[in-house]
Formats: sequence, C-alpha cells, structure tokens
Amino acid sequence: MKYVFLLLAALFIFGLAVFMGAPFSFDTHDESGQAVRSETEESALPEPLNIPFLTEVPEPNNPCSNISVPEEIQQKRSDLADNIAVLEKRTEKVKDTISLSFELEKGSPDIRAVAFTIDTGTGGSYGITELLDIAAYYKIPLTFFLTGCWVVENPELTQRIVRDGHSIANHTLTHLNLADVSDERARYEIEETDRIFRDVTGFTPFLFRKPQYAGGERITTLAGTLGKISIQGYPDFGDTTGWRSGSSKEGVLGRITKHTAPGAIWVFHNLSSSDLSAFEDAARFHLQDGYKIVPVEELIIRLYGLDGER
Repeated sequence: MKYVFLLLAALFIFGLAVFMGAPFSFDTHDESGQAVRSETEESALPEPLNIPFLTEVPEPNNPCSNISVPEEIQQKRSDLADNIAVLEKRTEKVKDTISLSFELEKGSPDIRAVAFTIDTGTGGSYGITELLDIAAYYKIPLTFFLTGCWVVENPELTQRIVRDGHSIANHTLTHLNLADVSDERARYEIEETDRIFRDVTGFTPFLFRKPQYAGGERITTLAGTLGKISIQGYPDFGDTTGWRSGSSKEGVLGRITKHTAPGAIWVFHNLSSSDLSAFEDAARFHLQDGYKIVPVEELIIRLYGLDGER
C-alpha cells in the first residue's frame, strides 16, 4: 500500500508540472555521443517568421563609378565602437596565433557548430534587411562577405550589420574573377575594399573570400600578405548553389540538410531568391538538430584551440 501511495504521489506531481508548463527534457545521445534534442527542446523554437520573398530578385544597379564615402556616413561610425571592439578582439586572437596565408574550408568536426555566410555582389540590397530580421529573431550571428562597391552603395545597411553584432568580411571591390587579373589589380581590389570598410565602419576585416572561388593559391598567398585569411565554403557542398539557373528553395534546403556537418561553412547569396527563401528553414533545421550557428571567426578559434579547447 505504501508503494502504491508513493507511485500515485509521483504521478500527481508529474501531472501537475506538465499542467503548469514546466519544461521536461529527456536527453538522449546518438552513436557519436552528441546530445540529441528532445521534442520538448525542439518545440522551444519560436514560430517561423515565414517572410515572403520575390521569385525574381531585382537586378543590382550599381555601376561603382564613385567609391568615395560621404563625410556624414563616416561620422556615424562612432556609434559602432563597442561592436568594433568585439570584432577587433576576435581578429587579434586569431592573427597573433596562426599563419594567415592559408585557405579555410571548414571548422572543427568535433564541435557541433556551423557558420552561415552571406555573399553580396557589386550591388543589390534586396533581402539583407529580411536576413537581419531573421537573424535577430533567432539570435544567430552571421558573417557577411561584402564587396567594396556594395558597401559604398549601402553604407547605412553595412553599419546596421555591424550594429546588430554580425561579422563583416572582404569580398573584393568589384567582384572580379581574380584568376584573370594581375597581382597588382588583385591587391587594389582588396585594399580599396579595406579602405571603404574603414571609412564606413572603422574596422578592417581580416576575413576574405575570392569571388567565384577563383584565383587559387596565388590569390590566397597574396591575401595573406595583406593580413587576410581566405574563407571558402564547406568542401564540395558549402555553396548552396541557389544562384544557379533553375534552383529552388526545396533544392537548396535539401542540399543543406543532407550534407551539413559540424564545422560546415554555408554560403548564401542575397541575390538568390532560392537562398533567401530557404534561409530561415535552414537556420531552424540546424538549431533543432543541436547545432550552434556562429561567426566564422569562432570556427577558427575553436579549430585551432585558441580558446583553450580543441
């Protein structure tokens, strides 16, 4: 009788806790020892925003004929001081510890974290505000690879990217295929973009991505002499390929969910309607599967054990 009473009491307490909304989490682990989220944890995500995007993204209209930054824009960068201090701290932690002349394709496979990166071309701000809203909603940091021409055309949006706590990176001035240009021109493309970033934000990025992933070891080495670490995408699958003709939201999302892994660096493009439409679902998929979405710098820091862990 005593045990029956205890059992009934336990059932009563459990039922009361459920009625009152107390979160119960029954953690399990997969074969690798990684924690698997329970249904209760997964349901903790907020309802999706489901922001509608155009099927055809507007063509950019930025000839990049003027790459000077107005004085009134430069004056506003003082508001970003605290955010820039965070970026500079990450920069120094990495640059003081590892060689810069290398190309990173992924982070540590031992840490359940991925990076979401956003590439812009020479113009076209469509979708960026919405991506920032989604990132704020889920509290996830992104890494934006911006061309100098794009920053000149969208200085206040660039400042918002920094103000919202995201990372910024150099994607050349005019999105040239660097395999087809001289070292002198490639250097100009990178250095002018750094100058524009300083004028608009007060920060010089140390992350760099080659347009079209072109230029090989020559450009990787050149970028290293300019204090840059070249960041590509997760090998073979990191580019969502949403920019290709005939792509779809379902195709992009299927590619991501099938091939993602710890340390993956995913490359989205704001001028791809498929990428924009799949972005929120891709974020939700990773969060529900126990991943953290982190800045690229964090992947580097953890990969090389710069935080004391490996």
